[in-house]
Amino acid sequence: MNDPLTKSVRQALSALPPGARLLCALSGGADSVAMTHCVWTLRDGFEVSAAHFNHHLRGAESDRDEAFVRDLCQKLGLPLTVGHGTVKPSEDAARQARYAFLRQAAPGAWILTAHTLDDQAETVLLHLIRGTGLKGLGGIAPMAHPLLRPLLQVRRRDVMAYLRANDLAFVEDSTNAEDHYRRNRIRHQVLPLLEAENPRITEHLAALAAQLRGDEELLQDLSLQALKNCTEGKTLHCQALQDYPDALQNRILRAFCPVELSGKQTDALRRLARERIGSGRIDLPQGWTALRSYDRLRIERGSSAPWEPASLPLPGSITVGNWRIVCEKSIAPAEISQFGYTFYLAHDTISGVVTVRPRQSGDSLHLPGGTRTLKRLMIDRKIPAQERDQIPVLSDARGVLAVMGLAADGHRLAQTGQMAWKMTAEEIERVESNEL
Repeated sequence: MNDPLTKSVRQALSALPPGARLLCALSGGADSVAMTHCVWTLRDGFEVSAAHFNHHLRGAESDRDEAFVRDLCQKLGLPLTVGHGTVKPSEDAARQARYAFLRQAAPGAWILTAHTLDDQAETVLLHLIRGTGLKGLGGIAPMAHPLLRPLLQVRRRDVMAYLRANDLAFVEDSTNAEDHYRRNRIRHQVLPLLEAENPRITEHLAALAAQLRGDEELLQDLSLQALKNCTEGKTLHCQALQDYPDALQNRILRAFCPVELSGKQTDALRRLARERIGSGRIDLPQGWTALRSYDRLRIERGSSAPWEPASLPLPGSITVGNWRIVCEKSIAPAEISQFGYTFYLAHDTISGVVTVRPRQSGDSLHLPGGTRTLKRLMIDRKIPAQERDQIPVLSDARGVLAVMGLAADGHRLAQTGQMAWKMTAEEIERVESNEL
């Protein structure tokens, strides 16, 4: 056959690898019956089966649909899987339950759904009415593993012609005639008005969707490349972000964020990244938080929990906050650094118990050039304000010994060759940060 529906299905199947497993979503309606019959007819080299999900939303009518599908598959000799579920009476809930069932019915198989060109036009208008961006205006993708829509270039009138030509029956969903659902109102009221102005409006909307999907894919690729240029580890350089146009900045930020953002949330995140001084934060969905300090932006889930001071055994180790502190006996090496994460402290300079604690007002260190308060030192090092209370401070009865990751007190350092306490800090990986 050389009808539009068969040509469309044949073209869609040609994009799949030989021997692929195909699962046809078969509701019993006109579109799904035509698609399933055509796929089964053209199945050479493919492993084809069907699946039907009974939502039990329409009582006896739902059971009628299941019985019809069972009878059709038996006549065709087509393997069938049937699922049952009770869901909330809404389009979204029914769709989610149906797709969850289809993915479970044949893991690894391509799932074929019978969306048509008319469905595509309705979807574009539906997204436009709700409010959407470029991605939403792209409508339904013809192929997005594991989903394949072989009828997306076919009009409903072509579906009906195929059913008549092959003497195929189908069932009608009575809710399709009701204007309770917005999609039905678009189908019955909006599109006919638009077709009165332009009889090819359905084709034009579908062509627009295809063009915008291509634009969306290109911009998405560009934003992912730009994201690599803007990030270092788990942080994003805000100044580097400003080198890109606003349209890409929004996409870079959405790609950087591990949770989906609305338009308003994306704008708020971009404003946060544009701040020039100090630090700031905004709350994001699902417990995530955006934190900016100076030129760095990072995304974390929840806030850092406060931690209590703890005594450090000499020798020994403890874990406090996001850090593990290890103390061991050692001989001070030839080169000793006053800065970093490892310090060699002289035995005779330590007085009493060594405590690991957050910073306190008045804390200071003896550094080259004089005494510096921890507050000023952290500001000069551009440590984010929200991180300052999480940095471990080692202290004894005489004051601060060292601040892990920053510096040790110059008066407490051991001399080369002297027996010393080697203090090492290791930051524990916060696995929930920036799960890209």
